[in-house]
Amino acid sequence: MGGSIGLLMQIGVSGLRNHQYGVDVTAHNIANVHTDGYSRQTAETSARPGIKTGGLVFGQGIYTSEIKRNVDEIVNKRLDEHRSALAKYTELETAMTTLEGFFSETGNSSETSLSALMSEFENAWQSVANNPSGEAERATLLEQSKSLTESYRGLDEYLRDFQIDLTRTIANGVDEINMITRELAEINKKVYGLEADSVIANDMRDKRDVLITDLNELMNVNTYTQENGFITVTTAKGAILVNGMDSYQLEAVGDPDTGMSIINWLTSGSRKLDITDGITDGSLGGWIEMRDTIIGYPDKTGIRADYNSLAKEFVWSINRQHTQGSGIELFPPSTTLVGTYYTTDDDATMSSLPYGDRLYFGVDKVGDTPAIPTSFDMWIGDSAGDNIRRVNVKMITAGSVGEEDVQLLTIADTPGELADTINKQVALALGKDEEVFAEFAKVPVFAEMSEEELAEMTEEELEVLQSLPESALTLKFGSDATFSFGFSNDNSNVLAALGINTFFKGYTSGTIKMNSVIDNNINYIAAGRITDRQDTTYNVSPSIQMTDLGTTGSLKTAGPYTGTDIALYEVKVEATADKDAVQFKWRKSLDAGTTWVQGEWADVTDVFSGKDPITLENGVTLTFEAGNYVKDETYRVEATAGGVISYSSNENAFAITQLVEPIQENYHNQLTIIGIKSLAISREKGIIDVSTDQLNEVRDNISGVSLDQEFTKLVEFQRYYQAAAKLVQTADELMKTVTTLKQ
Repeated sequence: MGGSIGLLMQIGVSGLRNHQYGVDVTAHNIANVHTDGYSRQTAETSARPGIKTGGLVFGQGIYTSEIKRNVDEIVNKRLDEHRSALAKYTELETAMTTLEGFFSETGNSSETSLSALMSEFENAWQSVANNPSGEAERATLLEQSKSLTESYRGLDEYLRDFQIDLTRTIANGVDEINMITRELAEINKKVYGLEADSVIANDMRDKRDVLITDLNELMNVNTYTQENGFITVTTAKGAILVNGMDSYQLEAVGDPDTGMSIINWLTSGSRKLDITDGITDGSLGGWIEMRDTIIGYPDKTGIRADYNSLAKEFVWSINRQHTQGSGIELFPPSTTLVGTYYTTDDDATMSSLPYGDRLYFGVDKVGDTPAIPTSFDMWIGDSAGDNIRRVNVKMITAGSVGEEDVQLLTIADTPGELADTINKQVALALGKDEEVFAEFAKVPVFAEMSEEELAEMTEEELEVLQSLPESALTLKFGSDATFSFGFSNDNSNVLAALGINTFFKGYTSGTIKMNSVIDNNINYIAAGRITDRQDTTYNVSPSIQMTDLGTTGSLKTAGPYTGTDIALYEVKVEATADKDAVQFKWRKSLDAGTTWVQGEWADVTDVFSGKDPITLENGVTLTFEAGNYVKDETYRVEATAGGVISYSSNENAFAITQLVEPIQENYHNQLTIIGIKSLAISREKGIIDVSTDQLNEVRDNISGVSLDQEFTKLVEFQRYYQAAAKLVQTADELMKTVTTLKQ
């Protein structure tokens, strides 16, 4: 009987002890209800093994087998993966919002946006086309052009600064990763020490899981749990970050190709492994993708490459057209033009010029059909700029000048070979000794110039040369005191490719600037063309509508102009009528409109019908297109005699205005691409956000602490404890009764 009472006492005491454990665990859960990463714990109990007494087996009460963490490793791992992706897209969304703000075409920056400045640039060229010799118009064009180039450079500088800021953030992220991996190794050590006696270190494991979550939010990693309780952490490329009690560091080091940084994994030895392209998620993955892929680099991919390409094509299109024309004066005697594009490769060929792929030297010889070279026109005048003669410079080798069977230059030839053939052809065409023009076109190598040569150069020329590497090979045109010169009609692209008579210099969004030749003298803005009356006749320019009275038709002009003087014609509609009944008056000026040799409007008595094309004089022909013409609508038509520069010629300026709109369209396409990319990032973030919330809910249902549930458990354990206490009390009373009976 006493043994049974003792068993009852033992069962009661085990109940008291283990239900007290339940209260303790529940209290621990309640205390940690707001602890980040805490996993709800449960006191798992089991019945003690029974004992055999009197042929029967009696239970011995209860014991607590373990304090269990309520976790689902699969759910936690998926949740960490989603958090890693969410962190990436959160950073990308923030960065794209900042980027879109910079590119905004509305708000405070709209007046200085690249698009607005492109429009102003086009308008400025149109103003020059309307008044080619106007000093104010040319000065305005120069200032608008400078603003545009500054905007291009500012755009590239902003993107580069953005990348530098991201690089600093990446370096800070790497430091944080290293701190986490060191702490994980320390916790591995503590877990191992606590669990050496088969006791699960729940809170320490929770802390380790929180660090793993923090690590995933910084970068994508893989984790593996070993049998001894250690966590092993590796990168996506298999580089070990944590292994047992050891951790391995990352470093952010400069990349010589981009000037930014790459992420290296450091082993215990001296070996390093570049793991940058394996970091695809987490905040670090977002920063790297934003910096290296979305913004990118000028000569690779991304926004900088796109805008670099845009700038390169813009510069090329304007420069190529600019080289076809001339300013309102020739380049005077004793002038040196140094090409702004150069090559520095070992072979020093024209193929390595920034625009070397645009060079075109003609059609090679096929059978008995001779080669057909491309060319450009050089215009050589006397020291006063008069008596201009045209020299058609063909893209042939110097050795084949004067031969019937010419050999074309190739991009594998050097700028020096090009200089030799230019000098030889100019001398031959002018009937001069070749030595006279031997120094006209040549390749300047700054390191080889004598003190006398340097002393003769202007500050601007020295600045250009000093900015070139010593091995730079470009082209230089230099006239002596006896002649002036100009250019036109280049179908070889040589002038634009070498930076001679161009409007801009530079060829990337970060290097585009005004050509110093233009910057120093706005008269060299090539609004017009030069022609030779001995070889060609000049077609009259397109008409310029001087008024805007509502005419719906258009006045077409044609030539060729056969006059020997520069002429300006004005045509005015006499009475409102359609094409077939239109009547007009005209007048003519030989001094750009100062005086009218044909008389003022009041002196003109002839009235013409516009039913058929009308030839005024010297080949100047007018055609009134279908439409209604309003009284007093006035048009201006310019005609230039060959062999002189037309101060009022606008053909080249007008052609340049037509080039801007396609570039603007490409720019707007780039803005659209940025907007689409931003929307895609926000959409992806939204999707991941929803799935992360769903996984969070699943995780909370498994591991989260519910105060309602814990309060219920607390009441239950209180009742269990009271019942166990009653057992102990009953056993005590029975024992007292038995003791009394013995007495």
